[in-house]
Amino acid sequence: SILYADPGPRWQAAAAEEIARKHLADTTLTAPLDGFVAARQVEIGDMASAGRPVFQIVQLDPVEIGVGVPENDIHLVRTGQTATLLPDGRVVVVGGKNDSGPLASAELYDPAAGIFHPAGSMSTPRSGHTASLLADGRVLVDGGLGSPDYVSSAELYDPKTGVFTRAGSTLAARADQTATLLTDGRVLIAGGIDWPQGSAPEYLASAELYQP
Repeated sequence: SILYADPGPRWQAAAAEEIARKHLADTTLTAPLDGFVAARQVEIGDMASAGRPVFQIVQLDPVEIGVGVPENDIHLVRTGQTATLLPDGRVVVVGGKNDSGPLASAELYDPAAGIFHPAGSMSTPRSGHTASLLADGRVLVDGGLGSPDYVSSAELYDPKTGVFTRAGSTLAARADQTATLLTDGRVLIAGGIDWPQGSAPEYLASAELYQP
């Protein structure tokens, strides 16, 4: 006589494993966007199913950050300011605007102490301006949006004295322009926008040179 052995649980487990491996080989993970893996939602050995998130993908360009600010501190928030790294490692933050409008104030950030100090005030409040570090360590602040008109005036900040002084005016009021320090120490100010009250915005093609 011939005896046949019952395949039993061992054969059933092997068949289930083979089916699971086939399913794994047939599985495709598709991200809805290009980016970087920020987090893994499942661990090795977990059961995954269609529609279940496996990874968290983030885009870093552009980066958008939401920050909650208490109502009593809204006046401390500024946007449209400049931040210029000084030769001694400190950073001077100039102008910008808050809920009350353009600001004339400036602050110095000391990385060694990790705190901000008041750094004087400009003659003209402005945001959307430029700030250029000159060869002698001073900072040229030019143009921007004032209150209510666009600004043509320029000012110099001297970190040695902590004082802003007037530095003349450009031929055209402008904001959102570029300011490039040239190899000979001059500053090329180009482009930007001017928007006189009651008129249409004018996008500027002109350029000017500042001679320290």
